[in-house]
Amino acid sequence: MLPQDYQDIISICRAMSVQFLWIDSLCILQDSPEDLLREIKTMLNVYQNALLTLSICWDYSDSTLFPSRMGDTLSIIPPNDEYKNIAYSTAGCAFVNHVDEFKINVTHSLVNSRGWVLQERTLSRRTVYLGNEQLYWECDGAIASETVSKILQDKDVRRMPLFHDSDDFRNALWPKLVEKYSQCGLTSESRQACCYLRHFSDDVCRQPKGSLYCRDLVRVLAL
Repeated sequence: MLPQDYQDIISICRAMSVQFLWIDSLCILQDSPEDLLREIKTMLNVYQNALLTLSICWDYSDSTLFPSRMGDTLSIIPPNDEYKNIAYSTAGCAFVNHVDEFKINVTHSLVNSRGWVLQERTLSRRTVYLGNEQLYWECDGAIASETVSKILQDKDVRRMPLFHDSDDFRNALWPKLVEKYSQCGLTSESRQACCYLRHFSDDVCRQPKGSLYCRDLVRVLAL
């Protein structure tokens, strides 16, 4: 019998007509270093090309993804372009949102302190985070939640620039990602930088200025 949260994820995929699902703990033999090394080679393609990544941000497991919630604590804030359409009867009302809510509930959650998950977050093009009280969305264009249509970009991990066309932009981001990654919890030395390094080593092969990456690599190793 699969844990309840896994069953819920399967139900979500079926509802979205998604035919393929990747769960690390099921798709990688946890007690096999050989299988781990074999599957690590596919991780870049798995997360970079996935339709959607689901991330559970609470600390406990084996529980449903659809717990009862305190609905009265959630107040939806209209998108900016809808403020002008708010009825006169609501004039003077203030829509309040905790400015650090995403950082507290997502960035600083236990799951996002792991190096493996940092790679998943950075490589994934779209991620839905299941928080204790609401859902959060992160993609190339924005970070949002059920109550706020757009939140300021999280400066701790800016995943979007990995796919930025500017080499200078990506070169500036790379050392920051390595520094952030080195501060995370790493379960195995064999996992360190496996997806990141492959992603950027592929770029080196395509770029005529590959020597610039070598220079930056020395700078990164000195962090």
